[in-house]
Amino acid sequence: MTFAEALDGSQRLAVKLRQLGLTPGDRLAVMLPNGLPFVVAVLAGIMAGAIVVPVDPRLRASSLAHIAGDCSPRAAVCTPEAAERLDELDPSDRPTIVLISNANDPLERLLAGVGGNLDNTDGDDNSVVTITYTSGSTGVPKGVMHSHRSWLAGADYTARHFHLVPPCAILIPLGLYHGYAFRHLLAYLLSGGTVIVTDGLMDGLERLDRDRPEALLLVPDACAILLHGFRSCLSDCRDFLKLISVGTAALSDDLLGQLRDALPDVDIHLPYGLTEARVGFLQPDDRAEGRRLTSTAPTLDVRVVDPAGRDVGPGETGEILIHGEGLMVGYWGSADQQRQDLAQFGFRTGDRGRVNDCGEITLEGRLDEILNIGGRKVHPLEVETVLNQHPAVAESAVTTAPDPAGITEVRLEAVVVLRPGASASERILLDHCREHLEPHKVPAVFFYVDQLPKTATGKILRAPSRIVEDRD
Repeated sequence: MTFAEALDGSQRLAVKLRQLGLTPGDRLAVMLPNGLPFVVAVLAGIMAGAIVVPVDPRLRASSLAHIAGDCSPRAAVCTPEAAERLDELDPSDRPTIVLISNANDPLERLLAGVGGNLDNTDGDDNSVVTITYTSGSTGVPKGVMHSHRSWLAGADYTARHFHLVPPCAILIPLGLYHGYAFRHLLAYLLSGGTVIVTDGLMDGLERLDRDRPEALLLVPDACAILLHGFRSCLSDCRDFLKLISVGTAALSDDLLGQLRDALPDVDIHLPYGLTEARVGFLQPDDRAEGRRLTSTAPTLDVRVVDPAGRDVGPGETGEILIHGEGLMVGYWGSADQQRQDLAQFGFRTGDRGRVNDCGEITLEGRLDEILNIGGRKVHPLEVETVLNQHPAVAESAVTTAPDPAGITEVRLEAVVVLRPGASASERILLDHCREHLEPHKVPAVFFYVDQLPKTATGKILRAPSRIVEDRD
């Protein structure tokens, strides 16, 4: 699809939505797999003046009900399967306009016979244009509102960081409903580049070989799949691949090393951001548990502050705060005062940062992940890093649970995934931790599982019940 075809299709779909009763400010849910229809539907909603709500088309019923109940979409463009789940919603939350996109005729049937001109819609750069729901890994999902201005700021920064000059092409095998993927989509489109969207990694491998893009977008789990199952396919990309961006979760030192071995001449970028903002990029040469923020969006002020909001000094740790253009407008349903406070004072990310003597910020995990064992603080990332350095361990997660012996209120527990064919007894891992950690940071017990529960973008679900629910 050319730019002209995308523009024509989006305008025609916008006209159809307006003819069916969609008005500026209405919410439009887009529940489509990766592909051209998704891109066209999102652009059409924006052109029609709607607030677009990108939704994973495979979202489970309870999560879909939460989103629909929260933002009350007036319309939806969706797959037939998603339409069936929309029919099961409470009538008060169910969209009244539903357009179904079939795999066989994703756009032709929707746009057949549609003509006419699209009336200009009121609004400005600061108008809310999307509501993107967070993964909910730390609580009930919130609707993050972005404006035209905030999306464009993040996309422009990404394009400048990658030095994008057409012809340039990126393969995106990840869900475009996620802000991480959508920012890269915008960056390439606004740079006049080519975007190859595939519905999944396997389809992406075929397109890599066929279309030979210079850039590839991944999450850590996708890296692991490629390196462990399709390393030869990845190595075949050396002739054309120049850039890989790996985001949404920390890329381990082990995976980073393997990726560099497979593609020694490819630049690896590790973006740091949240659904609320694209913040910057991390130094990939640093260890995973303490990577420095070496590039930040020029429109954002990034600071490390104490609980009172004061900047911390060199060597001190605090919370990363971001403020400026590129930050979300606010959360859907939040009071006007909360939005004003966000615009005036900035957003506390919940991420821990430490400032060095040069003023650089090092990421040190999440504030809400700090565990309290017998009155002493333990950060799970530190323990997990040590565990993951054992040659038998593929990945691990550390959490707390009530101490059955009653010695302390809670005890430290580690959940471990071993590498294929590897073995390591609890005693071996215990000795390994004792060698590298202070006594209060050594797990009291180890559990073995086949895989850790994660979000769709690869973040570990750290709630104890989620991590260890199948541990036995």
